[in-house]
Amino acid sequence: MAEPIELGLSKRAVYDQTAAEFARLRENLVESGLVELVNGLLEEGPTALAVVMERMDNPSTRQGVENLARFLGLAGQLDPAILKGVQQGLRESAAEAARAGSPKISAIVRSLGDPKVRKGMAIGLAMLRGLGGGSR
Repeated sequence: MAEPIELGLSKRAVYDQTAAEFARLRENLVESGLVELVNGLLEEGPTALAVVMERMDNPSTRQGVENLARFLGLAGQLDPAILKGVQQGLRESAAEAARAGSPKISAIVRSLGDPKVRKGMAIGLAMLRGLGGGSR
């Protein structure tokens, strides 16, 4: 029989940590109103659930769920380095937007010499190519 893996934590410490996490979860659920909502749905039984399902059964909701599933599928296929690059690009663009004034044309032209800028432009053009190819 296999021996249990020792994590260096006492069972009491693990229990205390788990109890603290559940207490935090409970507090967040109560504060967000989710507990009240779920309790209300359960108290009303099938009638309330039928109303919720009826309200959700519309083209907009179905399209939203489909888009969310596609987005999650796409996110699962992306290399994390790409997402880090997107995150960094958004951070830098927010900083640029916060700067006073607009850059001079000469500064923009000089930035074309930066390999990172050229790579970003190539990525942007590839995305635009994909969008154009996928449009109706």
